[in-house]
Amino acid sequence: MAIIFIALRIASTTHSHFGRLAAAGMTATFALYVLINGAMVMGLAPVVGCRCR
Repeated sequence: MAIIFIALRIASTTHSHFGRLAAAGMTATFALYVLINGAMVMGLAPVVGCRCR
């Protein structure tokens, strides 16, 4: 969690518009991966995916 807040602080202090968007996008992607992985570990999300039938 601390890594996400630090990365968001870095994104907010960046001077260039592209740097702000790039840092925020990478942070959002990382946060989504952490959320999905945590849900899989706790058994809230399927690990192998859904059946296609």
